[in-house]
Amino acid sequence: MTQATVNNPNELSTLRTTLLSTLDEKIFFTQLCNHIAQSFTADKFQVYLAYDDGRSQLISENGQEMETPILDKGFGLSGYVIRTKRPYYSNSVKRDPLLSSFKNAKEVEAELAVPVMIKGSIVATIHLQAFSGDADYSDKEIVKIMEILKELETPLANIKMYLAAKHLNQELSIKVTEKEEELANSKRVEVNHAHKADKAILVGQSAAFIEVLDRCEKMAKCDLLVLIEGETGTGKESIARRMHNQSARSDAPYVVVNCSAMTERKLEEDLFGIVGDSDNEIIDREGLVERAHGGTLVLEEISELTPYMQAKIMNFIESGKGCRLGSTKAYSSNVRVISLSKKNLVQLVEEGRFREDLLHRISSLRINMPAMVERKEDIKILADYFLNLGKEADRMKSLTSSAVERLLEYSWPGNIRELKNIMERVYIMSDSNFIDVADLPECIHEVKQEVVEEVPVFKEMTLEQLEKQHICSTLSH
Repeated sequence: MTQATVNNPNELSTLRTTLLSTLDEKIFFTQLCNHIAQSFTADKFQVYLAYDDGRSQLISENGQEMETPILDKGFGLSGYVIRTKRPYYSNSVKRDPLLSSFKNAKEVEAELAVPVMIKGSIVATIHLQAFSGDADYSDKEIVKIMEILKELETPLANIKMYLAAKHLNQELSIKVTEKEEELANSKRVEVNHAHKADKAILVGQSAAFIEVLDRCEKMAKCDLLVLIEGETGTGKESIARRMHNQSARSDAPYVVVNCSAMTERKLEEDLFGIVGDSDNEIIDREGLVERAHGGTLVLEEISELTPYMQAKIMNFIESGKGCRLGSTKAYSSNVRVISLSKKNLVQLVEEGRFREDLLHRISSLRINMPAMVERKEDIKILADYFLNLGKEADRMKSLTSSAVERLLEYSWPGNIRELKNIMERVYIMSDSNFIDVADLPECIHEVKQEVVEEVPVFKEMTLEQLEKQHICSTLSH
């Protein structure tokens, strides 16, 4: 087989610069494929992307980007090379037991495949195919291709790290999607457990906290609808529980449903019940509205209701009647509705995303839960409480004054929930009975400064640093 000029230093230098400027695997390997095509004579040049699990995908052919299905693990010559991590060539494909069964065997007379390997990991396979009978592949072609790849070691290492981060992100996205589907198919409901209210929200001495408790006690004595607003982790649901426990409905059911945790259809079924047939099975299931009769119905994240469900809830509040899906028969249910929202519903009304009449109905009484930055006096009390929660007297730990001072400087975006998680973690990770500044997690040391608008400055970063930052951010999320 005729062979073109190989390893031209100037061409390799230009190619190296080009490959370093892109992280798109299709563009990257198409450019590499083009260079290989200029260096060898063949009827077809291909690049298969290699996955960690042994699968492969054709992404470049004769200098053109390809969009093809992913091949199963071990399938084809690319799968064989990925599994063995060794080059392979045959000058008689039709008589080769490994290659003769593949679809392209009818037109291909000879084929050579070389793995693109970085630190023991294969990121791709390069293929040369000949259709004529005078093909004569040998170890010489393999050596020449390996020499080219060795000269391109830096850009290949970059694309390897990028692909590792990309595949990790894809795997995490799949897991997140699976988890969301799992949550969507499960009921985020709690019934008759009002006595388990988080006692931590009842700990504090700040003026803002005392005012919330005072308002809660007064509102518990009447039977009007209540809207509790506040940031995530401020204890909205705990106050709703306390209000139920102090009300005349305390012996009746206490039902909590998260309006953002399921689809519109599932939420409607869970709230109002369903009647019908499914796989020859008769379904007649009561909804949470019926189960909460005489008690309290808490709607978490009410801001996430779809327009249709807003209308359903509005109709139920107005009439006190509901109707199971699949039935025209209405039922009555006497419940007190307490709505929780981390979003500003007034703003959502202005944006046309929430019904104004529904807002007026659910907010006869309102409580605004203070964020931790508004409860500075309670931070030490809560920190001590969470640090030793459930611990015996001889196993309790204490915060130093320096540690408390640092906790007071922190902005607490996650509020009480974040404080609880951090104290639980600090207790486990510290070997001392005294928790000092050094024992606090890194985020606590990042004291929030006054925001000053600046023109973004480009910060040079290696691909390895970018990969590490991306993976850490993804896992943290």
